[in-house]
Amino acid sequence: MASVCFGKEGYKLLGLDGRIRYESDGSYTALLDYVYKDISALPGLMEQYIEKIIDIETFQLNGRQCNESDYDEIKELFASMHPFCKHNFVDIFADAIGAYFNTSLIRKKHYENQSDSLCDKGWYIQKIKELLSPITQQSAEFADRYYNDYLEWIGAYDDDEYADTMILFGDAAHPVVGFIDELRTQYAIKQFLLFALDTEVPTLSTLSVAQRVWLYGELSYFFDASWYDGEKRKKYNMEAIKHVSLVPIYGFQDTQPYDNSAFFNETSLLELFSPSRHVLTAPINDNPLTKDMTEALGRLVEHTKTYCHAEPYEKYEIKNLRQLLFLEIMQMIQNNVTIKKCEHCDMYFIPPNNRIKFCERLVDCQNVTCSTIGSDRKFQQRMKDEPELDAYNRAYKTRHARVRRANAGSKNKLHDELDDWRIEAKKKMHEVKEGKLSLVEYEAWLKQK
Repeated sequence: MASVCFGKEGYKLLGLDGRIRYESDGSYTALLDYVYKDISALPGLMEQYIEKIIDIETFQLNGRQCNESDYDEIKELFASMHPFCKHNFVDIFADAIGAYFNTSLIRKKHYENQSDSLCDKGWYIQKIKELLSPITQQSAEFADRYYNDYLEWIGAYDDDEYADTMILFGDAAHPVVGFIDELRTQYAIKQFLLFALDTEVPTLSTLSVAQRVWLYGELSYFFDASWYDGEKRKKYNMEAIKHVSLVPIYGFQDTQPYDNSAFFNETSLLELFSPSRHVLTAPINDNPLTKDMTEALGRLVEHTKTYCHAEPYEKYEIKNLRQLLFLEIMQMIQNNVTIKKCEHCDMYFIPPNNRIKFCERLVDCQNVTCSTIGSDRKFQQRMKDEPELDAYNRAYKTRHARVRRANAGSKNKLHDELDDWRIEAKKKMHEVKEGKLSLVEYEAWLKQK
């Protein structure tokens, strides 16, 4: 479906056409925001879309011609979930339709003893193409793939031991759920973050990161029903195909194609660089270069400095969002990144140090961050709990206002007096905390001063 190139600073997500679909900045913002996206509406939206085209109980087509407006809401939700979902919407939606249709057929065959005529390829292709045609012009290609998946699934469900496993874990024995892979993926990623990187999980704090990752893998194996399906296990396997390269990523943005014509101009290559091609077959340090080769190599070096800003990177072939996010979390682990929950919005963030308790996300409908609101609320709560601090704060504001209103001639003197007063007032406040001075006495002192 796509490939992703991980470098020192984040990654680049490339489509099959070589275009850079998304470029992360290494802040992991898209990942940490994704796990809190509300995608609970997806199953209902899938049912609405399916029902417009086919009766899922009888599998009779409704004869309605659907278009993009029939799945606008799904597309908007995908665009807000994660850049991968936005740029691979058609493939993900088509796979979800195929899985929904196949699971519905399996329910009819295995649990309701319907006729084997449901497995007829011509019948199947006709139905699934009607479901796919509103979203892609490649409905025939998708339909063949999903039919093969269906035959494999039917074979698996005819295996009594496998069928019993699926009944136990509530797969086809329960109502069909649209976008089940997307729901499972979000849950799995959130759990992986919690197990591997959340510094505030007391029961896991005694384990190393490697031990926490191992524990998550073991629990996933035993409690995630999808692991019991050989094909699904292959689909979600994190052993993605990897390529390590020093070659620049010559992908280009959708809106701004990469212009490399100046560097790869055929004439300039022949005229400027051709003598240096022998450098690759003759070690530079062991064999003296000719004058032409030395000059050509110098020109090549200067052009490289101008046009190439590449770093070594690892390129992975991925099939789905879960693989991409697992790889990104592994990069976080390798970079010793840790996370915690913001005490205001209760969402994960990466704190600059462990003392930071609030993130820098903008609060909805307000042009302020969680850290601003959280710090202010924390201070207000502290003043409620510590009346001596509240008394000090009110007195300080009064004195500071006098300094602001003073004329230029007396301002410096008042500033010095305010600094002296603040030192003394804090000492008195500390005496109140220790019980050496009563709150009433402290408030009287503040007024006198």
